[in-house]
Amino acid sequence: MPDISDSLIFLSAMILALSSVRLSTVRFRVLGAAIGAAATIAAFVLPTDAAWDNWSDFPALLAVGIMIAALFAWSLNLSLRVQGYIYLFISGLSVSTMIDHMISADPVTGPEWVSLIIISLLLLLVSGHFFFAPLIENPGLNLHFRRLKRALAHRSNNEPFVSIIVPCYSEPPEVVIRTINALANVKYSKYEVIVVDNNTKDQMLWKPVEHACKHLGDKFRFFHIDPLDGAKAGALNFAHRHLDKRSTILCLVDADYVAQSDIFSVLIPLLKDDVAFVQASHDYMSWDNNIFLRGCYYEYTRFHKLSMAGLNEADVVFPVGTMVLLDRKAVERAGGWADWCLTEDSEIAIRLSALGYRGFAVADTVGRGLLPGNFGDVKKQIFRWSAGPIEQLVAYRKYYFMRGLESRGRDITKLILVLRNHLNYVVIAIRPFGVSLWLGIAYYLETQGSSFPLPIGLLVLWSAYRLWLFGERLISVRAMGSVSIIDFLFSIAVASALQFTKVQATLVALTGRRMRWRRTPKFPHKGSIAKGVANALPETILGFAFLGISGVLAWSCRHEFSLGTYAALQGLWLGITLCTTLFVSVTSEITGAREARRTVKDLALLQ
Repeated sequence: MPDISDSLIFLSAMILALSSVRLSTVRFRVLGAAIGAAATIAAFVLPTDAAWDNWSDFPALLAVGIMIAALFAWSLNLSLRVQGYIYLFISGLSVSTMIDHMISADPVTGPEWVSLIIISLLLLLVSGHFFFAPLIENPGLNLHFRRLKRALAHRSNNEPFVSIIVPCYSEPPEVVIRTINALANVKYSKYEVIVVDNNTKDQMLWKPVEHACKHLGDKFRFFHIDPLDGAKAGALNFAHRHLDKRSTILCLVDADYVAQSDIFSVLIPLLKDDVAFVQASHDYMSWDNNIFLRGCYYEYTRFHKLSMAGLNEADVVFPVGTMVLLDRKAVERAGGWADWCLTEDSEIAIRLSALGYRGFAVADTVGRGLLPGNFGDVKKQIFRWSAGPIEQLVAYRKYYFMRGLESRGRDITKLILVLRNHLNYVVIAIRPFGVSLWLGIAYYLETQGSSFPLPIGLLVLWSAYRLWLFGERLISVRAMGSVSIIDFLFSIAVASALQFTKVQATLVALTGRRMRWRRTPKFPHKGSIAKGVANALPETILGFAFLGISGVLAWSCRHEFSLGTYAALQGLWLGITLCTTLFVSVTSEITGAREARRTVKDLALLQ
């Protein structure tokens, strides 16, 4: 009978087979599919124990694999490309074969149960991530975009009156003026622009914007309100009370976003029937000459350019702040924007869905904004974006519970995809506590002379899974147009550096404590290495603590691969992830200082 290690090595081969199919779809689709199939077949002969007849089980495993693939294809209700079906088939085959390996293995007793528990948890995590994430997060490789094509084929020809709302607070006036000047050039006749400046104390910031609005004519109206409660949601609700009576569509534009002139011709035709909102992709400008901003760009836009397009095909999208059109009547039925939530933009989607409305998202760029100039500001923004979904989960837990009880068939899959947006942050928050507990237990057992040996195949599986995750990131970066290995590596660094911020945001939001809405500064950043170190200090201290403790544990377990070794490996990986924050933060300050010097030099040349 094959042992557990053989089973794990088999699953590792499945992961690499999947990776070859996925990577191939970037360029060599047919070749990659062949490589994936070959790796799958080869994996059946990897176990070396001749007592187990691999091929005698193949027909049954093949049937189960096809059934699993068909079940997920049906539940997702997606129009898959050939690569998508290959991906699901190999995933189903790998899981069915892994289960067969586990069942046919020799009975386990004593410490080997620890191995089985760990392996079962990993199998659940890996298989669940296989089936859902890649099909959605890299949809261009797997989907035909049936829903998008159907909507484009039946576009509305109406030209309704649109109210563009631009909320702002203590923004650089030149940034806001650039935004409203772009809106003045929109190729559309029936629209108005409402600029709401709330709570800005310095007249030098909002007076020039007021003057610019007057200069642009009657289509532009400016309001300075101080005080105004509710932060951005309060500004949106205020603007909603001052809309033109003819208005039927609302367009939200952030103060730093430069809209393209064709924004309405792209989005308005999709806003019809029961569609309450149409969300365009977030996009950014002035980032390509800054290594820190390049990493941020590919981390930020990965969701908007890729994942949202996949979620749209599954009909589970939500608005994300700017570059979005909303049906006025739907917003009024929902009761406007919630000022208690840090992510008021996506929160309204829950209430719209409860009313029977749907949403639509496109990957098209119809405007570009500014990325935060330094890592400290990135952390503030990510904190808000991470805490908001948890606030929603806590507030609407009863709604989701009842919806889960009432869901049937494909509705269950849609609910799972909706909840992924919330639960991803919970999983991230649990990780450091889980690793800490694991390290503590493993260290105690080692000091007591109790060693729990683990199969070496577990190490192979962990390594293959990490390579697969890197492969997914590489596919994403290339799908967004970059061929630079630096962009790929720095996007990973930025994502790693933000993990602790997501943990903090999730934990604070789970307490139910009301949090203050904090804007993202748009003023030029001079750069300070000392500030960069300070911004990364908590993560760096924790990172070195994990590295030290894990290093000691790894040294004490150096003679065999055991529970302690695997715990040390997880701790070392977490420590490296946390220490990445210092590198990213200091790099952001260095590049910020360089940008500031370049700006001063350019101004001197102009004079």
